[in-house]
Amino acid sequence: MPNIPAVAPDSSLADTAYDAINCAYIYYCAACPQPGKNMPDDWQTAPPEVCWKFALFLAIDANFCLARRNVSSDVVDPGLSRGWSYFVKDCEFKSFLNDAGTLPQEKSTCASHSAVNLADTKNARGLAVTVLNISHDIACQWSKHIRKCMSSYPSAIHFNHTHKNVVFLVPKFHLPAHITACQIRFSYNLVKGVGRTDGKAPERGWANINPVAMSTRKMGPGSRRDTLDDHFGDFNWKKVSNFGISLLCKIKIAIPERDLHVRDFEDFDQMLSHKRLNEVNAWKLLIERWEEDRSQPNPFEIMSKSMSQAAVHLSLSQKEASNLEHGVNDSLHSDISP
Repeated sequence: MPNIPAVAPDSSLADTAYDAINCAYIYYCAACPQPGKNMPDDWQTAPPEVCWKFALFLAIDANFCLARRNVSSDVVDPGLSRGWSYFVKDCEFKSFLNDAGTLPQEKSTCASHSAVNLADTKNARGLAVTVLNISHDIACQWSKHIRKCMSSYPSAIHFNHTHKNVVFLVPKFHLPAHITACQIRFSYNLVKGVGRTDGKAPERGWANINPVAMSTRKMGPGSRRDTLDDHFGDFNWKKVSNFGISLLCKIKIAIPERDLHVRDFEDFDQMLSHKRLNEVNAWKLLIERWEEDRSQPNPFEIMSKSMSQAAVHLSLSQKEASNLEHGVNDSLHSDISP
């Protein structure tokens, strides 16, 4: 696996990284909240009902196509930059992977994730780096002990989580592959203030960069980093400089869609409130409590037991047999049962 071009905000592939001396430096994303630049001075004292406007979305992803064969070396091909653009310093990165690679892999409490299981397959052997510790679709796993794990990471990538409300989510495309408990806990659709975010912004960048994968696969480490830096920078520059056009197009689509959904919801809410007012009020209270404190019981958890297709067939067959015993035949055709 290659060094991934940083943890990127969901609205762009480019945003805050760290000190250019110690880590990859990536310019700020104008669409993301930046204190002192595009946020009000009193944003930290904003009332809870509007705090969602100042939330920062971060999406983490890895590209399995941008693998590099273990050819050449940093001595022969050092490259023009070391940690000055989209790649962190290679020596520190490999040292960290060597240390992390000795740690035992914790057994997943969710579905089997290929991001972990494929790290030591035959297709990965012979690559410059084969250890992969983080992926975009396993937030349900690495969020469990993230503070404990962070303490063992280099101090340069720590962040102060005091007075921060961190919400872990799984991208919409990957969530259906997770167990039910993860689907109701890590869903974008069930978190207040996220809008229609899907968490897959990095994938758009991979679609742009994947055509150069074969060209860079057998490059030396320095040449490859310089080449990919150029492509990453070109993609980000085009995206940022086109914000005015792209965001306007999205707004023109989003506002009418929002109005339509609001009207539909209001009609549905009025109908339910008219017929089942007490249940609606109780449901709202459960939702508000859960949104305020995620440790509260999740109101989206299904309490009733679901039936399998085989169980439904059995139930219908038993009912049909009982009807026939009492002289009731609901068959539409002599050769076909109900």
